[in-house]
Amino acid sequence: MTRRKVWSKREEPSIEETPSIKYISKPGLGGVSSPGAINISIRKVGNVKRRKVAGATKRKAPEDRLSLPKDITGSHFVQFVVDTMDIMDQFPEVKGYHIVMDNALIHVHSIVNPTIIRRGYTPAYLSTYSSELNKIEQFWEDIKHYFNREKLKDNKTLTYRMMDACERVHLQNI
Repeated sequence: MTRRKVWSKREEPSIEETPSIKYISKPGLGGVSSPGAINISIRKVGNVKRRKVAGATKRKAPEDRLSLPKDITGSHFVQFVVDTMDIMDQFPEVKGYHIVMDNALIHVHSIVNPTIIRRGYTPAYLSTYSSELNKIEQFWEDIKHYFNREKLKDNKTLTYRMMDACERVHLQNI
């Protein structure tokens, strides 16, 4: 009988090195139709320099420091929807299409719905059910499948990888 793992010596702690990858989260938004991806947007995360303020602690943020959100907010989503509709307006055959969204918190109904209706499209929201049945979640799962687990050099590389992944995803599989 052989041991699969090495035991530590008596009275010595067993230390096991675990490789970790530190990365910066770069959230994205995507618009997809039956022919393929319409619009993909990657949000640039703000990098705020920390300033030392006399008497400030780590728990209190100074009032004069600029605070940029690190994730996507409702205003970013509304701007993405407007940009997507600008692209859709260039193709008369998609005029009047339904714009289907899942029920995320950033999809502010009171702001997004009038914006979509004013442009001649119909907003529709998916009900909350299993992500296996949600076509939007399946699309993003397939997109993430094509990303390599290596370090990205800059936003340009991420954009090219996103475009390549969108071209590789077959919508008939979704």
